[in-house]
Amino acid sequence: MVEDTAIGSLVPLDFDNILKFIPELKRFDCRLTYKTVGTPVDSSEMNISIWNLIGRTLFENYHVHDGFVLLHGTDTMAYTASALSFMLEGLQKPVIMTGSQLPLGRLRTDGKENLISSIEIAVSCSSGRHALHEVAVFFGSKLMRGNRTHKYSTEYFDGIVSDNYSELADAGVNIMYKPAHFFKNLETTLTFRPFLEKRILVVRIFPGIKPELFFPLLPDLDGLLLESYGSGNIPGNQDLFHLITAAKERGIFVANVSQCNKGFVEHGRYKTGEFLRRNAVSGAADMTSEAALAKMTYLLSLEMETAEREKLFMTSLRGELTTFSTLS
Repeated sequence: MVEDTAIGSLVPLDFDNILKFIPELKRFDCRLTYKTVGTPVDSSEMNISIWNLIGRTLFENYHVHDGFVLLHGTDTMAYTASALSFMLEGLQKPVIMTGSQLPLGRLRTDGKENLISSIEIAVSCSSGRHALHEVAVFFGSKLMRGNRTHKYSTEYFDGIVSDNYSELADAGVNIMYKPAHFFKNLETTLTFRPFLEKRILVVRIFPGIKPELFFPLLPDLDGLLLESYGSGNIPGNQDLFHLITAAKERGIFVANVSQCNKGFVEHGRYKTGEFLRRNAVSGAADMTSEAALAKMTYLLSLEMETAEREKLFMTSLRGELTTFSTLS
């Protein structure tokens, strides 16, 4: 984003003018190509169509470049990073997403350092022993797996974090890589898996929830993602139980992710969680809500049996979750 002094608010950056704000990019000993994907929009306007456009652009330019850096607004960066990680199956090149808390043009902007470091990382991780084969986010001196991130602050320069997985690199005076934490992609051929427009309802469980409000929506749903308490708990509300049962009977894909940023879903640890386990609600383990939503959309976009979809949701496909056997 940049500041429009005429109206006093932030507007999307026209990336064709990026060298005006960061002339240091000319000093890189590599060929940099700049491309605007579609019409620049505020990241709060992000949707599946734009995700597909970004993914297709990366796919179509995949063999032309050694690595990619994607500038993106912070509000939905974790959603887009998660979506791209599932769309780009067999990725063998670095895709680094970054942005800033302060817009380019401000004296203290963090955008400059974030972009310069992201390009250096993309160049360094395009081959060799630090080769990165995943979608990552660089923010606040940390390189993180994209589908493990979430935005936790609007104030701090480290406002995007990865609570449930170690960073991939720390950028100080030197960039300290941690290749042991890199995703080991077994596929070697890139396949683009566009998302279909699916009707998914995200229901955050809260004290006093009225499940009857959601029953009229069931006939139109493809997926229901519950955001539950703690390790996957919901209140012992019979109407809520009935809602979940009715959804399953209709063939709606039902999954459960924790509201906690750190930790994991463990159905059966408490009595109400046991109901979810008995009714084959897919537990999200230690996935973020952003990753769980992206993964649900991805799986609903593929032709497969319900049982296979439920199994894959609880299986690590792009390093988005830690298996329970490892956690325990």
